[in-house]
Amino acid sequence: MIKVFGIVYREDQLLDGYERYFNKPNKTTGYLFEYNVIIDILSKDIKEDYLGILSWKFPYKTGIFRKKLENFIKNNPNKDVYILCRPLNVSYMEFSEKQHPGLRFLVKECCKHTGLEYIEDVKNIVYSNFFIAKTEIYKDYIENIIKPSIKILQNELWEYANKDSTYKGLSPEELEEQIGMRYYNMITFTLERLFSQYIQNKKLNICKIY
Repeated sequence: MIKVFGIVYREDQLLDGYERYFNKPNKTTGYLFEYNVIIDILSKDIKEDYLGILSWKFPYKTGIFRKKLENFIKNNPNKDVYILCRPLNVSYMEFSEKQHPGLRFLVKECCKHTGLEYIEDVKNIVYSNFFIAKTEIYKDYIENIIKPSIKILQNELWEYANKDSTYKGLSPEELEEQIGMRYYNMITFTLERLFSQYIQNKKLNICKIY
């Protein structure tokens, strides 16, 4: 059984067969964006064997709607993780560092803090949380990697983590209304890169849709 949530921000953001989860404005920890939702969902009793928590834009960005996803998993059973990202023909960490200067340092510090060996050239690139994982693996990742990383980013590394990531999405005015800040800091971009490190460190059995 598969449970897939789609994170939405407005009523008109529709999903094909995914359970909607409304991510409401949050001026306290809004800078964590989807990680607020992911942590909340993983705190609940998930009965299904596999779990995905995706942006509402996921099926439109990837062309992977519910039926295609179910068929992909059915035809490739018993994997630990299903990667749903299109391949990137670049060095992920080198690309990330150019996009968000200072990111590599933060990823390395989070890896060190959580007992992961930092890998510069990860084999399996995962971005935007576009993956489905066994529920117990997803829980382990959140409890032992994401939560401790958030804690260190919010405390010892805050000086570096709270810098402007240079990402351009919502306007400063829209951001301030949603999260209480006028820029995207480095935290979500750091956290997003940890799953690629995690699956390679743990030697998980993965399957890619592309």
